[in-house]
Amino acid sequence: MLENAPAAAAPTPSGGGYSKKIEVFNDPGEYDGSKAKFEEWWAKMRAWLKLNEHAIAPESHEAVLAVLSRLKGAKAGPFAQTRITKGTAYTWATLVSDVEGLFRTTNQVDWARSQLRSLVQGKMSTDDYIVKYEALYQQAAIDESHAISILETNTRRSIIAQIFREDKRSPVLFTYLKEIRRVGAAQEALDFVMGSSFRKVASRDPDAMQIDAAQRGSSPKKMSCYNCGGDHGVKNCPKPRIQCPSCKWLGGKHKKECAGGRNVRVAEQPQEQPRREAPRGQDPFAAIRHMNYDEMRAYFWDMKDVHDKGKGRAA
Repeated sequence: MLENAPAAAAPTPSGGGYSKKIEVFNDPGEYDGSKAKFEEWWAKMRAWLKLNEHAIAPESHEAVLAVLSRLKGAKAGPFAQTRITKGTAYTWATLVSDVEGLFRTTNQVDWARSQLRSLVQGKMSTDDYIVKYEALYQQAAIDESHAISILETNTRRSIIAQIFREDKRSPVLFTYLKEIRRVGAAQEALDFVMGSSFRKVASRDPDAMQIDAAQRGSSPKKMSCYNCGGDHGVKNCPKPRIQCPSCKWLGGKHKKECAGGRNVRVAEQPQEQPRREAPRGQDPFAAIRHMNYDEMRAYFWDMKDVHDKGKGRAA
């Protein structure tokens, strides 16, 4: 029975002395005959055949059997069984016509165009991206200029920039795809080599990290209570807090507003100089003849005060 046939290996031709092993890569899986799932499965199936064309010749009888062996379910299963009994007379062109006519919906062109516009390369490998793009382009039925515009928009920017620098841009879509494959493969190989080298340089010896940690010390800074000096916060201090005698604040320290907690410095007041008065009936200049400047200034300042006070009493 067909249901028991493996999906990842092509059948060995009768009478042949060889067998081919198909590389399992992005296998599309089984198809149950649902029209809603056909376009996605059919695109993946053709992409899978394209990737494995070194093992399965394009449009060969082995390719036909690879497709039929994945058709399961109440509708697709009987369809595959009746076609597989025809042997090599059932060609690839007939298979494509029958499968698309039976399972494809009428709006498959719109679906393919929508999928093509949303197919962004991103981190996808260049080979996978080109295979999916070609499969959708063949179904989308759009002109080459439109397809190239979508291709340049959705392909990785570094690849397109390199093609423009080399002046390799082509108006022919499949020629353009070959250039994208070439540049993309070179960039991916470079990224792989540089990424491996960077990881080797950036990696450190775990023992060295432990030595560094031991030298630096990993213990966090301890808290210190300013009330008792312990290794805890003041909120958790078991000892009674010191009360400010001036403002009654509990916290071990005086507030800034508290005068009792400030170190107030009183400026030294200059000592008052004794007043000097000239004796009555004598020349006032005789008294200052041997004075220095400061003594003379203080002497005349005192005389002025005496004079002002005398005027006040007279008034």
